[in-house]
Amino acid sequence: MLRTRLLRSAIRSVNAYSGAPVGVALEADSAATVAKKFAAACAAQPAWAAAGFEHRKACIAKFQSLLAANKDELANLLSAEMVGVSFTLLQPVFSLFHPTLG
Repeated sequence: MLRTRLLRSAIRSVNAYSGAPVGVALEADSAATVAKKFAAACAAQPAWAAAGFEHRKACIAKFQSLLAANKDELANLLSAEMVGVSFTLLQPVFSLFHPTLG
């Protein structure tokens, strides 16, 4: 069970059982920061499209390798948020990104 709390301009994940913080708190976005990020994404999209398939494929492969390199830490964070969900149950999720992550 994932619980997220908005605390004064910060969002933090908590352990559903104990209420203890999990991971780090993130600054909550305002309407203005969402609009700014959306504008930046729109501005970046033409360059992303122009980069070509091979470059985009390489970026996604890099993301896969980062997931693989950090799979234990990610699994522990997800388990802590969901309380009692073991890595074994999370393996199918990681396998969606790459067969060697499971």
